[in-house]
Amino acid sequence: MLNYKYDVSIVIPVYNSEPFIEACIDSIMHQKYDIERIQIELINDGSTDGSDALCKQFASQYSNIHYIYKTNSGVSDTRNEGIRHAEGKYIMLLDSDDYLSDHAIKNLVTFFDAHYDEIDIVTYPIYYDKDGSIFIHPRYDEDKYTKGTGVYDLDEYPYLNQSTVNILFKNEFENNLLYDTSMKLSEDQKFDTTLMMRKNKLGFVKDAIYYYRRYESSVSQARNNPYYCFEDIMAYNESLLRDFKKDGKTPIYVQTLVINTLGWRTNSDQLLPYHYDKDAFENAKMRIKGLLDQIDASTIVYHSNLSDLQKLYFLKWKETSVKVECYQHDYKILFEDHQIFKQTTHVDLTIQRMIERHGKISFYAFFNDPLIELNPISSYGIKGIKKDGTSFKEIYDFTQPVYLLGHGEQITGHGYQFTLTIDPNKIKSFGFFVSVNGFEYPALMNTNRFSGYSVKYKSKMHRFSHCQFLLTGMPVDTIKIVKEHALEPVSYKIARLKGYKDEILGTTYYRMMTRTHRRIWLYSDSPGVIDNAYLQFIHDFDKQDGIERYYVVYGNTKYLDGLLTDTQKQHLVKYKSKQHKSLFLKSEKLLISFMSLSIYSPFKSIPRYVDQIHYEIIYLQHGILHATLKAMYSKMNTQIGRFVLSSEFERENLIKNYGYTDEDFIMSGMPRFGVKHEHVQVKNKILFAPSWRQYLIGALVNNKRILMDDAFVQSDLFKEMYAFLHSERLENLLEKYDLELDFQLHPIFKPYAHHFNIDNNSRVKMNDQKAVVEEYKLFITDFSSYQFDFAKLVRPIIYFLPDEKEFKAGIHSYKALDLKYEDAFGHLCLNGDALSKEVERLVENGFEVDEPFKSRMAHFYTIAEDPCEMIYQSIVND
Repeated sequence: MLNYKYDVSIVIPVYNSEPFIEACIDSIMHQKYDIERIQIELINDGSTDGSDALCKQFASQYSNIHYIYKTNSGVSDTRNEGIRHAEGKYIMLLDSDDYLSDHAIKNLVTFFDAHYDEIDIVTYPIYYDKDGSIFIHPRYDEDKYTKGTGVYDLDEYPYLNQSTVNILFKNEFENNLLYDTSMKLSEDQKFDTTLMMRKNKLGFVKDAIYYYRRYESSVSQARNNPYYCFEDIMAYNESLLRDFKKDGKTPIYVQTLVINTLGWRTNSDQLLPYHYDKDAFENAKMRIKGLLDQIDASTIVYHSNLSDLQKLYFLKWKETSVKVECYQHDYKILFEDHQIFKQTTHVDLTIQRMIERHGKISFYAFFNDPLIELNPISSYGIKGIKKDGTSFKEIYDFTQPVYLLGHGEQITGHGYQFTLTIDPNKIKSFGFFVSVNGFEYPALMNTNRFSGYSVKYKSKMHRFSHCQFLLTGMPVDTIKIVKEHALEPVSYKIARLKGYKDEILGTTYYRMMTRTHRRIWLYSDSPGVIDNAYLQFIHDFDKQDGIERYYVVYGNTKYLDGLLTDTQKQHLVKYKSKQHKSLFLKSEKLLISFMSLSIYSPFKSIPRYVDQIHYEIIYLQHGILHATLKAMYSKMNTQIGRFVLSSEFERENLIKNYGYTDEDFIMSGMPRFGVKHEHVQVKNKILFAPSWRQYLIGALVNNKRILMDDAFVQSDLFKEMYAFLHSERLENLLEKYDLELDFQLHPIFKPYAHHFNIDNNSRVKMNDQKAVVEEYKLFITDFSSYQFDFAKLVRPIIYFLPDEKEFKAGIHSYKALDLKYEDAFGHLCLNGDALSKEVERLVENGFEVDEPFKSRMAHFYTIAEDPCEMIYQSIVND
């Protein structure tokens, strides 16, 4: 029996982690365990911030903290260095920006000691810490580790999919497994899997927590894009299926790892290499099929991390036979002729939203079920009981376009959308159904976050002005309409209150604030931005219609100086204030120009109140929607009640690609298009306003972006922008024609401004103010919505996309445009030299707009004489 110096060695790689190291180490030092039996290894991987000094300070303060500095070589090599120096019985891995629960080490070591001969690795739950909001990683939900703390045989529990560093494993010293330093991704999964496959078992301790700090738009998420790693993704998953074979068969557990990866990558559109040429792209899809062909169809069907439509999608891709058998009371979907994929009595329906207008309730919903995917339908029905006690049954055709579920080349299913308006004064209860092969199947009603119901908070009653809609049935297949003041069933209320936990008083208070008979409209733009909501607020303010109006302001209000009367100033509401929260829940309309929930909502958690709110969102927009953003703007995913449109292009695009209908639009034009600018003088100026790129900026930490200066200056985007701004051709042109060029970086990229080195150029200037587009004769952009303001002025536009390959790969927020470059308003340039030549051509041609661009600009817009008045008239009497 070895005499270990420590019970556990904690290996902590450190790289530029100055803000988090202290909290990480504190979580260890405050463990309910003998700290002298814990070795802490801080391995500094060449940090360039203050991490070195902090690590040295801790090492000098505590004898059990060992510090090693090494030149930068990556996290795998850094962990290996720690593993080599580990002196404990067990080795634990912990990243320097994460932390542990206070009983973690005690519970993990106690469990491992009790099961030492059975297992080689133990895991424990991950909880995300996202800006202080704590929630469990789905992998550790109770439906996965059903026994709780214990030893799990991977033949019996093949869907656990352990692939992260929340592990404890035996220290075998010179025989220790080390990380594969050649891997660019999935190195944790390979390490974990290798240890697990030795005994085909995994230990799990429920009462220990690994807290993982999660940041939006992190670099690691961007690097997961196939642009960087498709070949690595394929090579690794092919090796999994090959290297762990036993008796010629790949273990089910290993198969589940592969299909889990394909599943989440498909769901997030991070599987296919869109930047490949046509032949390479087709070969890539065949290579993925090669993986699927090695995975049993049953492994796909029984994987809990995949939706039914995803499972069906993968079965089709691997050409597995699937068929439907319909019966009087249920139906079966079979695969490989006899195995059951699904057997049930219901079809799935999702309620997106419910909106009250003129005393009636409109449902926005869609069917998305494998039965309908295999047997497309053209109609649906509702049936129920009227107020007079008689039964009714009605059939409706689908009049809205079938919505494609998925991304790009990966259409995983179809959503059969519909909008149904009912009169709650005439109906007592009702449910939905579809007919397939002559048999009727009721709809199981699911809800999304804007539906008016909250799964998380067990909310099954949605309040409207004169009634409430109660979800009933097991499963939920009926809506019961009850009186406005009907009491919620006690069981529902108790279940919901449990979900509020420590915020029960605040949540209860604000829920009580929702009840009002006042008519309230809230208007909001964005922090520091004066846009369409401000203009609509000013227009509507003096209307004598009994409506209270408030404009939301963010922080310092200096940006509004001189723009409001004293009376209007009394109707300013500070963002996230108590007043804002109260008015928000009472509002009849929200008129917003930015759709992000974090901008227009004062609450961190809308589901707490979704059953109480009854507002309709009028989306005024802040620019023309022209990029492909279906996940963000589709009717199935948003809370938008009506879109304010400025063009026929938008109307056709939103109907064809986003699932809207004409009743969802106000064809008035944005409020700012009604503002006259005759007083603005046109100057001898050019505006160059490129957008930002997600792949060239780091995570958002404490409301501040982590910079990636090296990656930025090495990118094609920067190099070609720099080449253009410093080109001799541009310099001579500006001098010859007495022109100035204003270079306006996106606010997110402002910290990179110094890299462009234009301070000494008298004719090229960095513009830090919001551009007044009417002043400029020429506009240069990539995909900024500024282009539409220039198109309205019928002035020349040049598109500049030096990172076209990266754009197509989707490593920014999107990878395609609904208004494609070839159908837009100017020529596309792909490098700095081409751009300087095109600028020269347009300048020497007197800034004349070429055809067909001039005609497109002239015929693009559909704008009312007074957009604000038309918007007002469209919504005031609802």
